[in-house]
Amino acid sequence: MNRLRAPSFLLVAVLGQFLAACKDTPPQDPDLAFHRGNNALALGRYDWARHFFQEDLRANPDRAESLRGLGLGWISGYEGSLSHGVEAFTAYLDKAPGDLEIRLRLASSWLRLGETQSVLEVLADAGDSAEVEQLRASALADTDPVTAERHALAALAAEPEHVAALLVAARLADRRGDTDTALAQASAAAAADPLRTETHYLLARIRRALEDDEGARGDLEIYEQLRRLPVRGRPSQLSDFEELQALRDLEPRLESSALPLRRRLARLMLATGDPGAETAIAELIADPDVEAFALLELAGEAHTRAKVDLARDLYRRALELDSDLHAARAQLARLEHETGDRDTARRLLTEGLDVDPWYASYHFVSGLVNLAEGSEPEAVESFETALDLAPWLASYRLALADVYLAAGRDEDLATLIDNAPGDDPAINAYRKRHLGR
Repeated sequence: MNRLRAPSFLLVAVLGQFLAACKDTPPQDPDLAFHRGNNALALGRYDWARHFFQEDLRANPDRAESLRGLGLGWISGYEGSLSHGVEAFTAYLDKAPGDLEIRLRLASSWLRLGETQSVLEVLADAGDSAEVEQLRASALADTDPVTAERHALAALAAEPEHVAALLVAARLADRRGDTDTALAQASAAAAADPLRTETHYLLARIRRALEDDEGARGDLEIYEQLRRLPVRGRPSQLSDFEELQALRDLEPRLESSALPLRRRLARLMLATGDPGAETAIAELIADPDVEAFALLELAGEAHTRAKVDLARDLYRRALELDSDLHAARAQLARLEHETGDRDTARRLLTEGLDVDPWYASYHFVSGLVNLAEGSEPEAVESFETALDLAPWLASYRLALADVYLAAGRDEDLATLIDNAPGDDPAINAYRKRHLGR
């Protein structure tokens, strides 16, 4: 039996199911919307994630994990809703009170909404980790600064470079007139994460209080320059070359070689073909604090730019740090397929599907492998499964469309393209090119 084929209920799915995600009609399988929601979260499509989890909760109102996913969908991205996220997380924690990650996210959401008492209630039995203590400090900063500072210092005792705790402590010290302590704490925050704009604004205010006007002007200039840099997830006015130059101009003034700065520089150097990129990446790899996701981001950039050996190494290292990072395994399988090592690609896909048989990218790459080996029926099944799990992805739809086109399945092709959700330019161009409309 082919281990890369779709789960059994999807093998018999009809193309009409592809639209279930954007209609009120529930999918045939009671878990399909849930799996779609998880894929949408994994791929950063929070609008779709919210829709799918809401759909699943209509069919399965007691599923706690859909409430969790719904909350994550609401608080993520730039078109969400903190209040809706709070509602979902609160309902979820009623069912799963031991989930500390969601408790912290709920507390952070309440804090952003200005509901400080709710923050304290959520954290009442959450322990005394650095993150918990920092949130308590932030919640109490305006109403009980003495207690707030005690919590901030407790956070720093647990994690001396906790940037948010350093900033809370610096603000509180500045407020009570201890500007020397405030300067030391804000400077430590800037050293730990020099790209955080609010830190430099705070430093400017503290230096002004110390009558260091020149230093204050310098911090304000850094603040303004950082504000012009792109923010993840938003359209940028700067090219990669321009952003790299801006960061290099800023680097001497930041007086820090902290991981956030080196990670951003390494990605931009790789994206622009800078000859120092691989050295910068090697230094990142050697850093014990580097996160798997940062290596995955660099691997994807290297993969895009056909730096095969570097991409392979980065994918593998990301998986060493986090063996459940499905995106790294799926992309590594695709890389091995593209370079002709289909046995390794199949092994990676089988490993991944054993852990999560509903991860859409595994099925899509399986389709590519099957198609390359001439197994068209298996390729169609894999592409259909991938698209059923992530129906908003034009790349999945177009891969299946190409198979239909080559096989002369004109009716299936027309249905597939016409039923694409949304108004995607790639789908529209394909429709015009191959369907003449």
